[in-house]
Amino acid sequence: MDYRDLRQGIITPMLMASLLGVAGVSPVTANQEAEAKQDILDFVQSRNQQHYMQTLNARVKELVTLFSSKSLQQLQKNNDRTIQGKPLTGLDSDIGIALDKLTDDQRTYLHQLLATALDTGGYQRLTAILNQKFLHQEMAGHDSDLLTDRLPGERLLLTGNPGSHEWGIRLGGPWLNIDFFFDMAEGRGRVSTGPLFMASYPTQVPPAPTIDLSQNSTEIHYPYLRWHEQAGQTVLWQAGHFARTTVKELRSVVRYKTCLNRQTLTDECQMIPKLPDSATFLAPAMPTVRIDQLTVAERYYFKRFVKTVLENWQPETRDPSDTMEQLNLARLAWAGNPDEQDQGFYLRIQSESLLIELLQTPMTLTTDTMGLPNNATFMVFRDLSSPHDFDPLSNTLKLLNQARKEAAAEKSSAMTQNMEAVSPALMMGESTQNPMRSNDAITWLRDSAYLEGIEIKIGYEGGQVATGTPFYPVVRTRLNGSLHKNMRVSVTLQDQHGQALIVGHPLKYDNERGIYSSVLNLPETLSGTPVIITYSVHQPGSQYEGIYDATLRPDMPLDNAPGSSGRKGM
Repeated sequence: MDYRDLRQGIITPMLMASLLGVAGVSPVTANQEAEAKQDILDFVQSRNQQHYMQTLNARVKELVTLFSSKSLQQLQKNNDRTIQGKPLTGLDSDIGIALDKLTDDQRTYLHQLLATALDTGGYQRLTAILNQKFLHQEMAGHDSDLLTDRLPGERLLLTGNPGSHEWGIRLGGPWLNIDFFFDMAEGRGRVSTGPLFMASYPTQVPPAPTIDLSQNSTEIHYPYLRWHEQAGQTVLWQAGHFARTTVKELRSVVRYKTCLNRQTLTDECQMIPKLPDSATFLAPAMPTVRIDQLTVAERYYFKRFVKTVLENWQPETRDPSDTMEQLNLARLAWAGNPDEQDQGFYLRIQSESLLIELLQTPMTLTTDTMGLPNNATFMVFRDLSSPHDFDPLSNTLKLLNQARKEAAAEKSSAMTQNMEAVSPALMMGESTQNPMRSNDAITWLRDSAYLEGIEIKIGYEGGQVATGTPFYPVVRTRLNGSLHKNMRVSVTLQDQHGQALIVGHPLKYDNERGIYSSVLNLPETLSGTPVIITYSVHQPGSQYEGIYDATLRPDMPLDNAPGSSGRKGM
């Protein structure tokens, strides 16, 4: 007989007769055949489960042996299970080890473990999300308002002692969470999971800014290589597409009934201001419908979406048929706009024990979506009955809001420092004679550059740059000879060694004077030393960005500043 059929779970008549040992002796009844098929499938599933557990357990042990005793202690910090069933809210050096601190061997064995634990599609999504770290760094350098560079990175940690009866391993962070817990007690030998959380930002990577090659420079620096390579990439697009289709294919009466945030006056289903509470979602008052009340066609789209979520795991980790059975009595609700891919959308499926969430924020942020960044997708699968369960999406929300508060506090502090450098009369709002507030007193640093037909001139107010006094960088943009103000402009200051002093400081448009300007304060330690000022000019909606450098020497005449040519009042 061909045992390849047995390994694949295919029960052929020849295989049945061979296994029952009755070939050519006595006929096989239908009941005998059905029982034998089930016994064979149970046997195959049991052997697959044992092999999977052994392989997964061996992968983790191989990974652990690569850590020194000190690193292992850091990995196992809080292994008294105080973090079991809790998010890594701090995600600091007190818990686990950051992924970027792993050696090449440790990282290789970790990926071997993840490739074993996850299905092929799940592993590909995981690696794509991890690689977005470099994309986030470049995007934050382009847009200083982004918070991605303020969020902690993913970390690896252990709970319990590897090789003991009960222990686990977690890969967690603001964009990802995967938990595996091993129960190796005699007679059990099973693996369970904590929340599966995957977040893709952006949902679809936009084109990277293109460098302006019209500038007069001997060297051209392009800081968006990873961004350019990943342009157009989508990680969780399929899950979002199937989630939206699930709602679009509902009967209109069901769509109306299951909207979580319907507006009385407009009858529109808008995005929810906050996530629903798991404890009250199943209450009769909530606008939900049970899955078993859907039509056959509606259940087909529901199952297709759930399947895309479950396929992140290997079948031995989460049995799809068992999960579907638990979801038969689950309730479904949604919010947002399922018809337009660039609009915000939320789908929630919850039973007594399981929860699935899919949240997509708008491609272009028109209204704040619970503090989440625009053009992002979040996918969550939780076993609510598990002792390892927690809410990873709410945790990411907390981290983002904390980062937003820190950014606002830093910006406020910087503004205070800049204001302290301005004269007391100006701070009190008294009228002053300031010769630097006239366009005739602007020192232009180079000839005009052009960005998609827009003329760009960069400079600063006044003549000699001095430390300890306000420094006003300015940019003027014109389109077809007229002033043009729909631009995003910022400056970055570096010392002669390339050390950043100020990064991405925004310039605001002055309607009266027709220029972008701001105020900075140059420390006295920079007196007489070269200071590199980089102007960044970008038109929203365009893939191009102009980057222009000039070198100044504070407290020295302009002619002594190499790399810049000063022209006033142009």
